[in-house]
Amino acid sequence: MAHDMGMDHGNMGHGGMDHGDMGPMCSMNMIFTWDTDNLCIVFKWWHIQTTIGLWLSLLAIVGLGAGYEFLRYRSRVLDSQTLEPQTRNETNYSTVELTPPDVSGSPRQKIARSAFYAFQVAYSFFLMLIFMTYNGWAMLAVTAGAFVGFYIWGERSSRGMACH
Repeated sequence: MAHDMGMDHGNMGHGGMDHGDMGPMCSMNMIFTWDTDNLCIVFKWWHIQTTIGLWLSLLAIVGLGAGYEFLRYRSRVLDSQTLEPQTRNETNYSTVELTPPDVSGSPRQKIARSAFYAFQVAYSFFLMLIFMTYNGWAMLAVTAGAFVGFYIWGERSSRGMACH
């Protein structure tokens, strides 16, 4: 079978194509690394190119991790204000309850709690995406944020940081 078919690819130079000034590209790691060259955190615009940028980004990530613990704290406060008194004071965890707790409040309050929960889930997935850069520094910053946030707001928490 002839592959020539009369087509001349010799004059199809690609050197003249203008790709614009793309600058350094974000690195995409699928394995654990400590490398910070061309590290992007979730978005293309969060591109770390300097040491100062790295440290400011790590501080921002610590703040985001602590902020998640604050959201969890606010969620517990909101739940304690809206759950029925018999459910709120119940501390026996040895029995499995198959029905959801009775939640008092208007439909508007339930919608607000549901929206708050949805935001909390989205926030936790965002932290997961930061962790999934597979960069050790970003992972440590998320973990440090969880530590700081739990230290400040989480002493009564019964579950750990998770996707939601």
